[in-house]
Amino acid sequence: CVRAHAMAFVSLIVLALVALASSKSPPATLPGPVPPLPPNVTVVAEGFSWIENLCFDGSGNMYASERLRGQLLQIKGDDSGGGYVNSVLLEGVWSLVLGCVVDEQRHPGVIFTVGKLLNGTNALVAVPAANPSGWEVVAFTPDGFCGNGIRIHEKTGMLYTSSEGNFLPNGGAVFSVNISQPWGAPAVVVADGLWATDGLWIDQDRDVLYVGLLFSAQVWAYSLATNAPLGTY
Repeated sequence: CVRAHAMAFVSLIVLALVALASSKSPPATLPGPVPPLPPNVTVVAEGFSWIENLCFDGSGNMYASERLRGQLLQIKGDDSGGGYVNSVLLEGVWSLVLGCVVDEQRHPGVIFTVGKLLNGTNALVAVPAANPSGWEVVAFTPDGFCGNGIRIHEKTGMLYTSSEGNFLPNGGAVFSVNISQPWGAPAVVVADGLWATDGLWIDQDRDVLYVGLLFSAQVWAYSLATNAPLGTY
């Protein structure tokens, strides 16, 4: 009973923080003038609310997920070569959009994105950059697991995504999705019982999946070759 109340309390705190972040009040400003950027730093795009994730395609275009606005953005160099063009590639699909990744090897020009759809379901969506209105649901993830970190294992073509699990202790999980067409295969649980699984990375040479654990400041490792956990560091 005590544990249930504690988990409910943590959930309330998280919901309050999300509500605060998405409020219409003006953002806080730092006191004094903003220090100048170093000469080797270039502002590519700005004016966002919460950029959760970004990825690149084979042509060098950047795609970014605007978490709270439910938008997938495309940022690319303009024709003059002197600046960047920032545009909304797709919106009106998600209430919350999180991780995004491109598979140039098997699905060139397609951005795979995890998030919560407007109907409340959590899904992995494929968005063709040349025809974003032709987006498709690739797989659904279980209720309460929206997805966050996302990567593709180049050798197998399997997609892996992590979910924070509402930030509850032992609520996080990692899923795999077979993105070979035809789509529709369910997401498979690779590991659960983790706490606040966030960013995700794959060492393609060693076939090792690394997952960041937000609250403990640790990294959880998993062998994709033997399908076995390697430990937490």
